[in-house]
Amino acid sequence: MYNHQTIRRYIASLLDLFGRVKIQNFNSKGDLIEKNIPVVFYNREKSVILDHLTDRNMLVNANAVPRAYVIIDSIVRDDTRIMNRNKKINVSHSDSSIEYQYNSMPFTFNISYIVLCRGHGEATQILEEVVPIFNPTLALDIYDCDGAKEPTRILVKFLDVTLEPEPNEQYSSNLITITFGLELQGWIYQPIKSTDRVKELLMRYHLKKDCFDRLIDPPL
Repeated sequence: MYNHQTIRRYIASLLDLFGRVKIQNFNSKGDLIEKNIPVVFYNREKSVILDHLTDRNMLVNANAVPRAYVIIDSIVRDDTRIMNRNKKINVSHSDSSIEYQYNSMPFTFNISYIVLCRGHGEATQILEEVVPIFNPTLALDIYDCDGAKEPTRILVKFLDVTLEPEPNEQYSSNLITITFGLELQGWIYQPIKSTDRVKELLMRYHLKKDCFDRLIDPPL
């Protein structure tokens, strides 16, 4: 079994992208403070991923939010981008062997980028920073499989955004969850195959008698 870790590379690229999103606030002295919003990959349902943060410690800790998550909602095969499956790609040669893989299969990864923040001021700040990144598509150059000699250009499309207040009447919180819907047009790659290089070629010829006689004694 061979694993290119393609999905892991896609997620790492998204985490790197969203790791640059920043939020600005004023401290008690009136100074403008800018900080990156921490983001991690999560694989649980959206309805429960933030449960461990909805407690009193989060509400009184200024560093607990904003905080963000990247989630894969679904992976669907994209028949509109299917190419010749028998084509060999990423071919490499050595003295003893040739390595290659057959063409990849196109898949659409439906992604959610979820940010938990305080108040509509932070929410609109984050929204206005994230949405223009796509406009409405973003191209990421990713080395998404082993053996690739150049990166694959992966398109990430912005779909929609929703803002939902987090219910927490016990502490009168003003928490808002922003969910950005994204579509990543990626690929799943075939295993790398290896075959020995041809070291010796033996050829045998079978000639009819009249042809053989002509070779020996060609006509004038």
